[in-house]
Amino acid sequence: VYDWPDESKIFIKSIIASLLPTGAIIGSLVAMKFVNIGRRRMLMFVNCILLVAVSITMGKSTLNLGIGRFLEGYCDGSYTFLLPIFLREIAPKEMSGFIGSFYIIFIKVGLFFGACMGMVIPHLDDDSEEYFWRIILGFPFCTAIIQLCFLTFCFPRETPRFSALQGDREKTRIALNY
Repeated sequence: VYDWPDESKIFIKSIIASLLPTGAIIGSLVAMKFVNIGRRRMLMFVNCILLVAVSITMGKSTLNLGIGRFLEGYCDGSYTFLLPIFLREIAPKEMSGFIGSFYIIFIKVGLFFGACMGMVIPHLDDDSEEYFWRIILGFPFCTAIIQLCFLTFCFPRETPRFSALQGDREKTRIALNY
């Protein structure tokens, strides 16, 4: 797919692979600063960034792949910081730990699913099947759409705790009754 010189392939693949965790570090630090904008609002914003990142990754240039992987890492890092807070604040007190554990379980299921997809889908080295790698790299697009739908239709308001911290009694009351 990419016309990388043979002597540079390992180096370029290493750089591109390292962009995801680099983006994750930066994403978690940035999310920490902006969490007070709103948990739900930030999660929706990060999902929109992920949609753009996956679209960029689908391009056929090395630069697209690198930028897309960095932005996907940024989103991963942001989720790692924002989702536990969001889940803890929407869950009833007696179920908080149980709901919080689902976050980790779904991460592990996602990693397992990705590994299984990698075994089933033909490898990049097979030129006749060069487009199959897009299925694996494009899968986060589906998860972002699902999360946006849930945040839009199932959780249309900020968390009760966030509304209370903002001093908005009416929004807090509505969120608690929802």
